[in-house]
Amino acid sequence: FEGLAVIADTYSGDEQPVFALTGQAGSSYKMGDLGKAVGKCLQPLRNQDNTIGMRISWMSNSLKVEFDGQDGGQTWKTCLESRNLQLPKEGYFGLSASTSKTADQVEILSMRVQEIHSADSNQELMQEIRRLV
Repeated sequence: FEGLAVIADTYSGDEQPVFALTGQAGSSYKMGDLGKAVGKCLQPLRNQDNTIGMRISWMSNSLKVEFDGQDGGQTWKTCLESRNLQLPKEGYFGLSASTSKTADQVEILSMRVQEIHSADSNQELMQEIRRLV
């Protein structure tokens, strides 16, 4: 793949690894290979009482992945951050989910892509996201 992948691996234990990979043309990824990760963290994802919100932000060559604080989107906990990443200027957004032998359910309830030009527009976007969550 070429670009950025954010992967939440629900296969393991109580806390599951969430990691980000970048790839150049011809790059590949083997499940479980975190050696090429540009950021990683652990996040409890399986068997939770509430829907889990994940927010991925890309601004000024920096990536941030956050999970909601289980309070309706009022607070967000940073899971991973990575700076000085270079991505292609053009690309696609794709969403995918896969589970192993465990009986997990992955639902993508919404996706929003927006270009942010200033701190003011970022604040407006965050207020709107909170209303949607």
